Amino acid sequence: MRSTAVIALLALALLLPRSAAAWGDRTHPALTRLALETLGGGCAEYFVPHADLLARKSFEPDTVLRRREGREEEIRHFINLDAYMPPPFTSFPRDYREAVQRFGKRKVEGSGVVPWVIVRVQRELGQALAGGDRDAALRKAAYLSHYVADSFQPLHLTADYDGKRSGNAGVHSRYENDYVDRAIKDLVSAVRPTLTRAAPAADLRNAVFDAMFGSYAGVETILRADARARAASKHDSRAYRQFMEAETGDLTRRQLRDAAQLLGAAWARACAEAGLWRAEP
Repeated sequence: MRSTAVIALLALALLLPRSAAAWGDRTHPALTRLALETLGGGCAEYFVPHADLLARKSFEPDTVLRRREGREEEIRHFINLDAYMPPPFTSFPRDYREAVQRFGKRKVEGSGVVPWVIVRVQRELGQALAGGDRDAALRKAAYLSHYVADSFQPLHLTADYDGKRSGNAGVHSRYENDYVDRAIKDLVSAVRPTLTRAAPAADLRNAVFDAMFGSYAGVETILRADARARAASKHDSRAYRQFMEAETGDLTRRQLRDAAQLLGAAWARACAEAGLWRAEP
């Protein structure tokens, strides 16, 4: 039954628009496993034995939840920062209620709500851990992985997410699937030695916003590299992937590393709130 469910989820994923799945089918599970490697103590003891389940469920927001909740779920995967103001976003309201008061709920909801979803799901994870609900805790931990990963994909931070405004139509799929997903083993191998032990995030909301503002610079890097790669080769060719690696490889490895570190810190905070985390000597 479990195998049948997995096959059904993968089949559904193939029916979704490719731009819907940030980082692609292989990268979400890989990033989940990287984050698990940052955990220590009681938090590692709780989550690491369930690595396979967490990796599998980390893709469910793009399949199960989108199918069930539609647009309500879709807006949880991105935020168009440049729909509000140009970078460096110093006056961006980090509180959801303040953002709604300033810009209106329609604009805020239409522009995506991923940072606030991360904070909410992390809180729900802590509550599930504290309440002893293992099934809910594992599910929330996996979903938190997905949303954190999305917030580190630069193209999920811009209204030009698929390059239609910049002449790069289709860049979302090309970057996530034609490059990152196909190179994920090599990317993970490079990232793994750079990981450090996670500590509970002291201020998760600000950490998420700070990371997104820093990640936004990657939008231009990806769009520029994609344009040059397409001019030099077909996007589905080995040459395209090699060009994207040369132009965006450092950026991509940094984003994967930082996503894994922040996710580990978010998990660790939930563990601390539930009394499951302890500092290692």
